[in-house]
Amino acid sequence: MDNDKDDIAFVIIRNVECSEASVMMARANGALRWTEAIYMKSKISKIAFQQTATCYFQTPPEEKKDNYPFSHPQTSSDLNKPLYEQNQLNPADLFLFHHYRSLAAYAVQHPESKSHVDALLDYMRNQRSKEFTDAENHFARCQVTGACILYLIKPNDLILSGTYGRPAAFVLQEWPKLSSDGWVTLNCWSFQTDGSGFARKQSVLKIPPIELADTDIQKLVAYPLCFASPKLREMIGTRGEKQWKLRNATQITYKGWNVKRDQFFPDARFIIDRTIYRKMHEFAQAFRFDWPTTTHPFDRMPAYLSADQEPSEISFLLMPPDIHRFYLDEKKWIKLFVDCVHDVSWNKKAYERLVLPPQTKDLIRALVTVRTSQRGVRQGLGVAGKRTDITGGKGNGLIMLLHGGPGTGKTLTAESIAEVAEMPLYRVTCGDGNKRRSSREIPQYGAAPGKNMELRALIERGRRLSGGSLNGRSQEE
Repeated sequence: MDNDKDDIAFVIIRNVECSEASVMMARANGALRWTEAIYMKSKISKIAFQQTATCYFQTPPEEKKDNYPFSHPQTSSDLNKPLYEQNQLNPADLFLFHHYRSLAAYAVQHPESKSHVDALLDYMRNQRSKEFTDAENHFARCQVTGACILYLIKPNDLILSGTYGRPAAFVLQEWPKLSSDGWVTLNCWSFQTDGSGFARKQSVLKIPPIELADTDIQKLVAYPLCFASPKLREMIGTRGEKQWKLRNATQITYKGWNVKRDQFFPDARFIIDRTIYRKMHEFAQAFRFDWPTTTHPFDRMPAYLSADQEPSEISFLLMPPDIHRFYLDEKKWIKLFVDCVHDVSWNKKAYERLVLPPQTKDLIRALVTVRTSQRGVRQGLGVAGKRTDITGGKGNGLIMLLHGGPGTGKTLTAESIAEVAEMPLYRVTCGDGNKRRSSREIPQYGAAPGKNMELRALIERGRRLSGGSLNGRSQEE
């Protein structure tokens, strides 16, 4: 049985349980308990399965189960097995249910493989015909039962479930597993940000036992995305595109509840900066990933999405529904929903209504406009790469001291000029300085969320207000 000739297509080994309990059950119902294993034997059958398979169909080696099916290289233990055991179909019934028609079509297109493929299909038709037909009839009605639920999903299928109450898509990583108490376990993955790109993040979904004889598939906790409505699929894809557009540092407006649903934001400004959030929360659970070096031959999704590549339509479906953002008013990171994000509507008329001497207003606008025209330029370099200061490495902040009594427009000046410049306004008060040992530490605390973008800062000390750009690292979690 260890040769690789084409005279035998498949080998089926049936193990009959001959225990006393099994014999007693056989006397009661007339049948012994048994299990069987199916092995590919001929080269023709192996090629047929390789050409038609859309997911893996062999048992993962014990040493590689932690990484499987991201990668499945052969190990020494695999090579030491008899040849027929290296080509076992497992699970044969589930795999053949999903590939029955494609194998039959392949046999028609490749006559040399017809006898090999038909031999196995005829055997499975005799053994599983009732189960296969019952499952197909239920799925055609968009229904499922406890007896056929394992036939509903196969590896590499897109699964629709929920994350924080929002619909989210996943990729099934392994064949579903049915426990003795009726629960179905789905080991899946989806894309999550790692601070610079998007990596695969593993998730475990659980489907409770099905109590009704016929249950609508869409009522399951998790089900194949192909059974979802086109409108729902479009909504998830559109949200994924928005998540991808937010991969770079920017400011947004948020209208809605946070993920914990304990705080509502009617119209709040947030900063998105994934790189800074990763630096400040390096060991957070959100950044614990599985890093496959290669993907399984039947896994056609990328293992990683870098920020400079263009994702596919399916990749957009796998984007997370949530994102961490920095709340400028409370100076803390909050997890929010992507679909509640909107572009900032800048109020540039506010500066026109500011009551100040015309010369002062023109001076402030000119100073800020010069700075905004040099966005992204570092180390004191100005327009056309020329240095604006004879001393390098000093940073490129702009500090203005606004002096006057209450109600003279100091705060409004900072707020309105930030709208003109289209930059975030970061407020720092005396209380913030006292909480962090000294007011000199305020810049190190405040500017990290906008390190990759310009900030307008408003520093208040008694009756003095100072507006400028901060550079430093935040200590706020």
